[in-house]
Amino acid sequence: MISVQGVSKKFNCGSSWENLFNPLQIQAIDNLTFEHPSGKILLVTGGTGGGKSVLLDLLAGIYRPDAGEITIFSRAPGLDPELRSRIALVRPDRDQLDLRISARRNLQLLAAWYRIEKAEATARVEEMLDYVELEPAARKVPLGELSPGTINLVNLAGGLISSPKLLLLDEPDMLI
Repeated sequence: MISVQGVSKKFNCGSSWENLFNPLQIQAIDNLTFEHPSGKILLVTGGTGGGKSVLLDLLAGIYRPDAGEITIFSRAPGLDPELRSRIALVRPDRDQLDLRISARRNLQLLAAWYRIEKAEATARVEEMLDYVELEPAARKVPLGELSPGTINLVNLAGGLISSPKLLLLDEPDMLI
């Protein structure tokens, strides 16, 4: 269950010198409340600058709300490192991949970061590359030599490598 109760988030904008005495603040989210059951797809839509990515960052525990409370599976992602490790946030514009190394090596590094045992990691890397239908020859090539669409698929595979309890996709139309 995802529970968002009275959540607000502001950001200071501009250089610190310009805003030293009168900071410009942008209200990204203001008093947002909703609940969403586990196992169901939630689609968040809205215009550019509407706070969709900020909401995903809050759900992933990257930011903490300025006001209100977020709980996922009855725990606060901003305060619970173990829960944060079970949430995957995948973005096409801010990927977690190194373009100088292969898709396979990128996923092996992510598996190591998630502390997945080597034998299991080897199997899971191949499973995820199969899942996104990456051709065997493309698995060995540096990512920078592949198409942007293929890189996005590898990015998605990277988000799935840890078997997350919650998968958050920012701009999912650009991922597939």
